Amino acid sequence: MAAVADRDLLDGTAIEKLFYEFRVMLLLATIVFAPALVYLLHLRSGRRAVRRWLVEVAQQRPTACIECGYSLIGTPIESTQCPECGATIPEGVDQAD
Repeated sequence: MAAVADRDLLDGTAIEKLFYEFRVMLLLATIVFAPALVYLLHLRSGRRAVRRWLVEVAQQRPTACIECGYSLIGTPIESTQCPECGATIPEGVDQAD
């Protein structure tokens, strides 16, 4: 029996079986734990990312008059002046939401 075990070690089949079993266990662990890890990371960072994105969008697209702070939402796009104070509306101000 010892001769058979020595022969298996010499030709590498026992080591190959061991590595095969290790790869299978690693694959199963990846299949089981990877979705859970992705889900947990998404919950933690997803909320912050959405909040950060909303803040950036709000800062990039002002919706109020620079002079008086009057809300320009609903003001016709063709209008070039603030209806409250008469100041010129700069380009890029979101008026028609």
